[in-house]
Amino acid sequence: LIFQPRSTKSIVLFFVSFENMNIGSILISILGVMMVAYGTGNLGIEITFIKVVGYILLLFLMYILMYDLMIILRCCAFWFTKADNIYKLENELVNFCFKVPGIMYKGIGKIIFYFILPYGLIATIPAEFIAGTITIQGGLTALGVCAVFSFLAVFLWKRGLGRYSSASS
Repeated sequence: LIFQPRSTKSIVLFFVSFENMNIGSILISILGVMMVAYGTGNLGIEITFIKVVGYILLLFLMYILMYDLMIILRCCAFWFTKADNIYKLENELVNFCFKVPGIMYKGIGKIIFYFILPYGLIATIPAEFIAGTITIQGGLTALGVCAVFSFLAVFLWKRGLGRYSSASS
């Protein structure tokens, strides 16, 4: 479902994004919350109201970043006729970055996985917050990267729709 309204391109992006939702993901999310609770309990991390709220906010922020990355990569289909390999690359990057914590990256690896392809931030920032190891600089970096990628995602979506022509045109 792709059509080209002039004034509501961002609204179309929202509706297309949530057209098909997997309700089964709720169970996975509940299991994830249970794993975090179990892990923090075993590590002796004190859970406070502020930590819970901050963790949820950072999870939401990192969800937005992940969504932005998905939109950016899918916008490649507006410029390239065959974008399958881009989706495969995305899948491999996600798998790699969720296996290797972002704090492991140094030098050029940190620049790549924090600022260019910021998958390294997604799993790391909320965990650092709940563990009490995040710095103000780290939090601001995550916020800034998310803002830049959100802007880029909307920009590319609007530009892509602007040059879109259907197969029947």
